Amino acid sequence: MQALVKETLELCRRLRAAGERLHGQGVPSAARRQLLRWLERHGAQTVPQMARARSVTRQHVQALVNLLAEAGYVEFMDNPAHKRSLLVRLTRRGRECVAALERREARILSQLNVGATSGELRQAAAVLGGVREALDDESWSRLLEGEAGVL
Repeated sequence: MQALVKETLELCRRLRAAGERLHGQGVPSAARRQLLRWLERHGAQTVPQMARARSVTRQHVQALVNLLAEAGYVEFMDNPAHKRSLLVRLTRRGRECVAALERREARILSQLNVGATSGELRQAAAVLGGVREALDDESWSRLLEGEAGVL
């Protein structure tokens, strides 16, 4: 498992760098692109919900959301469940941006030769999805709390 985590972290670093080179100027930054993709995948959410789910501060998410709103990628809407905490959702421009990012990435990634079949790639994605789900589980959270600060 430790080897998988190390390889995943290195892969993440390289994909982030490749994304910056691929998308360059004129599109939202990596952090903003991630937030746009999050909203595309999970739908409208409050800033605190997004912050909790992404393990970042509310202030960090609020700053990103404000920039995305100024650029017309997201908008605020009333939240029937909470009077003061507005929902954030993608605008048409935001959805179009995510679709364009994904088309560009699919085009370039289809040219990447990794020496694996499409079935093997689906299996690898399933394994990583299982690891992600395990990390989201409450039992993992309790284990982390018990080990915090122990060397």
